[in-house]
Amino acid sequence: MKNYTVEEFQLLVAITEEHSFSSAASRLSIDNSVLSKKLNKLEEKAGTKLVHRPGRPYRLTHAGERLLTTAKKVLELTEMANRDIEAMRHQHHLTIISNPSIAIIDVAPALKILREQLDVSVKLIDGNFSEIKSAVLTGKADIGLLTENPHHDGLRFFDYRSDRLCLLCPISHDLSWRESVKLKDIGEYELIGASAARQINQFLEIKAADAKVTLKYVMEADNFDLQAHLVNQCGIPAIMLESLARQWAKAFNIRAIPISEKWATGKFFACVPDISTLSPATTSLLEILCARKKFT
Repeated sequence: MKNYTVEEFQLLVAITEEHSFSSAASRLSIDNSVLSKKLNKLEEKAGTKLVHRPGRPYRLTHAGERLLTTAKKVLELTEMANRDIEAMRHQHHLTIISNPSIAIIDVAPALKILREQLDVSVKLIDGNFSEIKSAVLTGKADIGLLTENPHHDGLRFFDYRSDRLCLLCPISHDLSWRESVKLKDIGEYELIGASAARQINQFLEIKAADAKVTLKYVMEADNFDLQAHLVNQCGIPAIMLESLARQWAKAFNIRAIPISEKWATGKFFACVPDISTLSPATTSLLEILCARKKFT
């Protein structure tokens, strides 16, 4: 039984489609002399001539035509196999986009579970509200995590937990003894705010306007973690997510005081494209996140 190689089949197809040795050699990135030697070896293996040498363009013999039919089928199947393997490789890669705080609170523990289930490589991207939806919609990210306003054509949203805003407050502050606060209470004091591009900043400005309260930001930080360090060092409160604030309250001499108003509690969502096209890694992460909803 003769064992032909994919390279030999590619050689035969190239000669047939290019109609000249020089063009076929160029297509295969080899010299003419190398192509001629490879063809001679292939004909020796086949036990017969496969190409009519006299005249141009070169034509296949009857045996060459028969072998060409097989060669095309094998190359087509090889290409299909390569595509399947490439697709499978991408199924074990996961790109997640969220803001850093959500990545710390939700993504990190979920990935620990995911890595125990699948051999998957992960890329984390930092993004604001609009960047998250755009990245998932255009395929730059497999899944995005965000808060509120889960509406966008072409995306599916799954709420996986709730959280609320609170005041991260130094122990020495006037409000530190309170069990809960309202926005009008906070408006009397200086605050460390989030950057203007952050969704929480824009959300708080809307709520402050509704309550006719002016929030007095004397410092600005790009993320919750930096805000927490500034609260601890500078003695000025900041508004942030309760789940994250309570972690920092354990680390520093500060308190997490819930904002009691109903609007301060909201849902977190995972957004993905068409659910039927999700990779196993994305599906598993989504299932892990949504399962955690039962315990939060």
